[in-house]
Amino acid sequence: MGFDQRDVVLAVLTRTEPTQFPSLPAGITGAAIDTAFVNAQRYFVELVRTTPQVFATGSGHNIQESQPDLVINATRLVIGRAAAASTK
Repeated sequence: MGFDQRDVVLAVLTRTEPTQFPSLPAGITGAAIDTAFVNAQRYFVELVRTTPQVFATGSGHNIQESQPDLVINATRLVIGRAAAASTK
C-alpha cells in the first residue's frame, strides 16, 4: 500500500498581508520567509489537482484569529471531501 496523491484532501488558506516578525536570526529576512511560504503553498496546491487555494484578504499569518469563519468553512470542506472519498 503506497502513497497516492489522490487520497490527499487539502485546502490552502493564503494570507494577503505580510507577517511582522519581531526579530529574525542574522541572515534571514521577512522577504525570504514570505518567498518560502508562497513556494510551499504553491507546492500543496499543485500536489492535488482539486486543492482549493482560498485567499484570506486582509489577514496576516493568524487567519484563524482574523477570519475564523474562513478557517471553519475550509475545515468543513476538507472533512466533507475526506468523508466522500472514504466511501468510494
